[in-house]
Amino acid sequence: MTNVYDIIASLKQQGEASPFINTVTAGDITQVDLDKHSIFPLFHITLDTAEVSDNMVEFNVKLMVADLVDYSTSDDNDSSYENEHIEHILNTQLQAIVGIVTAFTKGSQRDLGLQVDENYTCTPFVDRFENVLAGWESEITIKTPNTFSNC
Repeated sequence: MTNVYDIIASLKQQGEASPFINTVTAGDITQVDLDKHSIFPLFHITLDTAEVSDNMVEFNVKLMVADLVDYSTSDDNDSSYENEHIEHILNTQLQAIVGIVTAFTKGSQRDLGLQVDENYTCTPFVDRFENVLAGWESEITIKTPNTFSNC
């Protein structure tokens, strides 16, 4: 039976396999200790809703990939270093989220019956949270067969 555990485990597995992710978390983002510098880059999963029909369950999932912006690093020869650092974070974290979702649109997770539409939107963010994170957020819908018992 595909259920909440399967969805979270599959997403975590894909995040842990990404070379651009150090830590995978799930649940309420406010419960994650974002002050620890060693956890970044971070992939966070939040289940939002589940739409249930007779033969399908559609889980709406919010995904966030983020890295710590390091404004203390400077290059005296390049006044735009800070922007390049943010661009680097946005580049690598977009690769991370696309790789994770692609496993559901075309890869191994689709073969397991977990499907995501091939078109989805990723929204960048910069200067988020107290310790200044940059990265991407996306909402996807993971479709699974409804195998829950009607009893």
